[in-house]
Amino acid sequence: MSDLVDDSRPQDIQPNTWTPLLGTDAELLVDGIGEPVQVETETLRSRDGDVTIQFTLCVNGVSIALRAPAAPELG
Repeated sequence: MSDLVDDSRPQDIQPNTWTPLLGTDAELLVDGIGEPVQVETETLRSRDGDVTIQFTLCVNGVSIALRAPAAPELG
């Protein structure tokens, strides 16, 4: 677990609703998927101290990963 977000528990995403991605200023909208979507987080810190949060979306056995800079107040 990181000091920025709780990496140990997946975040549930509600369909057809903008959901803030924990630890960033980003929001996610999932539409047209009948199955539950979960987002797993991992905090990455570069050698220069830059903090990025990686989100892995899991639905129907498919995983999609994306990275976003940590929100300025968290970095």
